[in-house]
Amino acid sequence: MTPKGRDERADESAAVFAAGAMPADEAAAFEAILTAGAAELGAVGDFAPVVVALAAAVPPVEPPPGAREKLLGSLPPPEAAGVHFRFAGDGAFTPTRYPGVSVKLLHLDGERRQFTVLMKLEPGAVYPAHAHDGPEECVVVEGEILVGGVRMRQGDYQRAEPGSEHVDQRSETGALLFVTAPVSLMSR
Repeated sequence: MTPKGRDERADESAAVFAAGAMPADEAAAFEAILTAGAAELGAVGDFAPVVVALAAAVPPVEPPPGAREKLLGSLPPPEAAGVHFRFAGDGAFTPTRYPGVSVKLLHLDGERRQFTVLMKLEPGAVYPAHAHDGPEECVVVEGEILVGGVRMRQGDYQRAEPGSEHVDQRSETGALLFVTAPVSLMSR
């Protein structure tokens, strides 16, 4: 617990630093913060005696063999500049106003005025006809959809050019689609 008005993350970092449990690269970065600001320095001073006493009261325990590798292997890869990840368990599907149609937003590109979603159609669901003021691309990930008289199955791709019109898209069996489309379709 921290006193009101204190930054819990700074206090936590200060405690880990004071205990000497911070990895060397993080400790160097924290030391740079300490020289730049007095608030973190005060936090180290406040917590150092408590952390040292707690650390001394608990005997060290060796982790099981392979624990470090297992823990590090379970972490997502770091994002490089300009590279973004969304994992299967991230977020949830949100129902749209069309019965049986839900989406999971993966990315919104305001500059290009495009969005990318996973779109789920339950069996019998219909996504209504619409016009395109930008390009729309769709890949069937699972199941199948009917686009007019064309049946699209897993792995099939379609592109709708700006100015084109889509007929109703239906799924008799249910489907999961990967869709990139103009932002204007989000408000439909």
